[in-house]
Amino acid sequence: DAFPTSVPKGPTVRVDTKFVGTNRSPGEGSGFLVAPDGKKNEPIDGKRLIATAAHVVGESSLDGGEGSVFKTLGKNFQSADGDGNKQLSKDEISKQASIPENLNATAAQKADAREKQFQFNHILQNFDKINAISKELAGTGSNMPGITEAGLKEYYKRSADVTVKTSQGDFKAAIVGIDSNTDAALIEIKGLNPKTEQALGDNIPLATGDPKKDEAIKTEGFRGIPGFKRSDGSHARFFTKDVGQFLFKAGSFEGDPRHVSQIVAHPGMSGGPTLNGRGEAIGVNSAIGELNKKNLLFSTPSSEIVKQLRARMKK
Repeated sequence: DAFPTSVPKGPTVRVDTKFVGTNRSPGEGSGFLVAPDGKKNEPIDGKRLIATAAHVVGESSLDGGEGSVFKTLGKNFQSADGDGNKQLSKDEISKQASIPENLNATAAQKADAREKQFQFNHILQNFDKINAISKELAGTGSNMPGITEAGLKEYYKRSADVTVKTSQGDFKAAIVGIDSNTDAALIEIKGLNPKTEQALGDNIPLATGDPKKDEAIKTEGFRGIPGFKRSDGSHARFFTKDVGQFLFKAGSFEGDPRHVSQIVAHPGMSGGPTLNGRGEAIGVNSAIGELNKKNLLFSTPSSEIVKQLRARMKK
């Protein structure tokens, strides 16, 4: 408990997730307050929106996550109903759950196979619930005996246990937008009294347009301390900031759909903001890497969060 674990006042918050139906370790990341229009001002209405990374709160095809299940099941969503909704039957999922272990596989492959089997069994146990969600999304009735990919993803989305830790306390959050392909997510906390809502502080405005090469940037989030746990069993994490420079805009570095900057970032900072010199978020921290001994930060462009904000306004 010697390390500071409180959340300082400001727009960057800590986001922790307990995943349903998976052996996956809890998601420990960051996020930042955003306005419904992506700018700074918003009405006092008891709610606040937070941008974060998809892999912090749910499945992500960029880092594996529950995406491994969708990659395995994806090709099997093929038995369509009369409305053309591709489904997966209970029997097909049962087959996946009962595949015997490959004794010749590597330790990593065996671990991955066991994780998938665990998740398939969870899907079987909750098949009726996922089937109901699939029908709801497809707008069909009893003629849908199976589950759809959209229904399965929506089930994970609704079931995630997301907690936002702020300077004003901890709040349960709901996922209101998520895109595993871009690793962007939007979550919401509700039921705030006006005093608490205001005390959370200003939003971080989302930048429009791409930053220039070598432009100064910075990032912030809640860095984990490897190997250290607090007395309550949770991981010790503390707020940190880092500075660097912008290198490549989305799509121009090996075809990666994210911005790339040269900056030192750390595990636990996923979902935090990548900021330009004006304090605008050019992106959401997604992953860290290295190139020619230079530390790299991959950031989902803020335009992806704007898309989710617009989709939310249409609902």
